[in-house]
Amino acid sequence: MNESSALRPEDVRPSVTMRRLEAGDLEDIAALCDEAARAGASAEGPAPMDRAYLRSRLFGGEAKFEAYGLYEGDRLVAWGALAPHTSRPVYNVCAEISLVVATARRRRGLGRRLATHLLERAHAHRLHTVLVVLPSEPTHPMAWAVRLGFVSVGGLSGALQTGDDEWCDIVLMQKYLAYEEPGQ
Repeated sequence: MNESSALRPEDVRPSVTMRRLEAGDLEDIAALCDEAARAGASAEGPAPMDRAYLRSRLFGGEAKFEAYGLYEGDRLVAWGALAPHTSRPVYNVCAEISLVVATARRRRGLGRRLATHLLERAHAHRLHTVLVVLPSEPTHPMAWAVRLGFVSVGGLSGALQTGDDEWCDIVLMQKYLAYEEPGQ
């Protein structure tokens, strides 16, 4: 191998594996949420993640809702969940996708990999609609959602606290899922 074709360290990407998350993964999941909050990149605001809320959101309720993690070795670098958008039974055909990617691993396809998997799971569960709720700034998460087939269907002004006296808008994006009944 000549010097020009030798692999450089930045060319070697560690192997990333996916597995379903369990309640025992809660601290690793929360640590990624807290990192996103410190970086100002959380749809949950700037405060550390409430562990009881996170446990209930990801591991309580109906079994059809799932959370997955991407790992480099034994280190969680991204997680995503397909979770109820609301607890009202009339909306049980609608779910929300939540994603968090470690700051150092963003913009490398990990979020897309998780979102694609979660959309496949939503199809398998015969859900009708999937939502993502995003802060209005920065705009690249919205562009990412559009590339996955989501469309903006509304928002709330000043609904997300980003600092002591700072608030930003949130945007609701939706994707209809098509599935066929057996025998059609």
